[in-house]
Amino acid sequence: MTGVSGTVGEDYIFPFTQNTDANYSVDEIGALLKHIAFTSDNGYSRTIAYAGANYSTIASTPILGGLEDTDMNSKADLVATYLGYLLKIDGVFRGVVTDINTGDPVQGATVNVGVYSGITNAYGLCAVEVPPGSYTISCSHPNYATYTYHCEIIIEYNDTYWMDIPLTPDVSNDDIEQQDRITHIYPNPCISQAAIKYFMKSSGNVEISVYNIKGQKVSSLVNEYIEPGYHEVTFNNFTEHAPRISSGIYFMKLETEHTSHIEKFIILE
Repeated sequence: MTGVSGTVGEDYIFPFTQNTDANYSVDEIGALLKHIAFTSDNGYSRTIAYAGANYSTIASTPILGGLEDTDMNSKADLVATYLGYLLKIDGVFRGVVTDINTGDPVQGATVNVGVYSGITNAYGLCAVEVPPGSYTISCSHPNYATYTYHCEIIIEYNDTYWMDIPLTPDVSNDDIEQQDRITHIYPNPCISQAAIKYFMKSSGNVEISVYNIKGQKVSSLVNEYIEPGYHEVTFNNFTEHAPRISSGIYFMKLETEHTSHIEKFIILE
């Protein structure tokens, strides 16, 4: 690519300061030349400078139409690249990252759009500028399981692609172990009897009951104050003090003042 050389007038001043203040970072054209325009030969560029009483400005732009092609499509490529930079015609991926259980925004999550990435703010929002193309999406956070979208997405020129990203909290075995819960039902399915083991993190009132699929309570196994630790209670379907429960699918529910835990329970004849 070639152009025609331009000319510059005599006695020009380019100190990059204004009244010894380098913060302006603009050209001072001299006390008598308050405003002036520089033009290269054949109009390949324009530069306009103004030195006013209280401020100075300078602006310059290339006139791409005056360039001549010397090899292939060099001029067209330059115009496309230059305008693409000015107009920001890349696509944008915007993700909204939330906790799948609470719906709260997740701050500090890393959203990966192919090889590009961004970090979510306090509102769980993240914007990643990418060239047009197909991308895989993933999201990670130290306290959550990594999220991976099941297929590639396509982002076009000047396009904005929104996606909701739900993250599932990581729960360690230690965290599970320290919850009030039913730990084991054996055998399950059962015919006549089953052992129900459960764990209490702290002392308190506990109720363990059996419910049918309609949500009706059909049996109560525990309803008392329990100390912390592991405990066991026996379900007996042939007791004299309660009617026999027919075969089917049931739910064993442990309930305390602070939480509840349910396990599926099957009875066979």
